[in-house]
Amino acid sequence: MVVSTRVSIQWPPNDPQELTNTMVLTTKQDHFVDIRIFKTQYPYHSRSNDIPFDQLFELFLVGKEIPLNETQIKFESYISSMALSEHLKTGEPLVIDADVGTFSDYGLDRKETGEMKNSEGVVSPYIEIWRSLDSLNHSPHEEVRERVDDNDINVTLELVDGLGKWVRVGNWCQGIIQDKDNSVHVLRSWFDGSKWVNLIEYGKYDAFPIDFNGDKGDLITVDKFKWKCIEK
Repeated sequence: MVVSTRVSIQWPPNDPQELTNTMVLTTKQDHFVDIRIFKTQYPYHSRSNDIPFDQLFELFLVGKEIPLNETQIKFESYISSMALSEHLKTGEPLVIDADVGTFSDYGLDRKETGEMKNSEGVVSPYIEIWRSLDSLNHSPHEEVRERVDDNDINVTLELVDGLGKWVRVGNWCQGIIQDKDNSVHVLRSWFDGSKWVNLIEYGKYDAFPIDFNGDKGDLITVDKFKWKCIEK
């Protein structure tokens, strides 16, 4: 269970850079929601979707981590903004590329290496630096590194009869829906101790079960969307 932010990405031989505010919430059972929004657009609040998602987000992903060995993780995604964007532009079948990252220590952070499509759609080697954050004390105003203990709230709900996932780790939650018409709805929110503060509202951001307090196996309907708790 971890809240991660990306410190930088490098496409050798180019220098490292970071143009996004990236947060990945990964639960104890390895479910993840990964949102990488451009810093120039963050925080973002709009129901009208007046900006196409591929101009607002560098990437967003929903899926599950599959550990392959001590250093490698396969990311099995069933929602990918890059794949959806290509599908909508070309009309070709929606195909999500395989993604395997190799991890190693990088000071107090982690280094991930592998190959994936760059912004030009060309598969290229990359180097990403990741930082684990404290899911209770990290806030939009102050970066706080991960603690040793992990007794935080840990919840995963999946959309029933659709593509969508909402996860909560500590005081942070994120959710993504790819609707049947291929529209997307995205939420990132932070609990400030008394209320949820939305930092990303895109599309039907209020379609997520942000106030869920039930148990594993429970169902909850928000608007037209039915959710099932698969982890708590």
